[in-house]
Amino acid sequence: MTIKFDDYDLTPNQIAKEILIDGMQHHKEFWLENFSVNVNEEFGNRMTEKQIKQVNDQIEKRMESVIKYLGGSPKVNIHIEKIIKDRQNNND
Repeated sequence: MTIKFDDYDLTPNQIAKEILIDGMQHHKEFWLENFSVNVNEEFGNRMTEKQIKQVNDQIEKRMESVIKYLGGSPKVNIHIEKIIKDRQNNND
């Protein structure tokens, strides 16, 4: 049984994977926007730009591993390609 989801016909299992991936992406963006600015200033937890980048790189690396592990969905491949492309652009 497939369900229409973001212009793809996906199984319930694939949709669950998509929800998990979207959640990881959301939390990564939340961390970058909020921790590096608000928490860092409000609580005096000073992190250098280099440290923030190192943490973000590790988040991306772990996300890539989890996404590859989940596999099996057209959108998963899009997420993997985006992470790899972003990493290559950051290294240039």
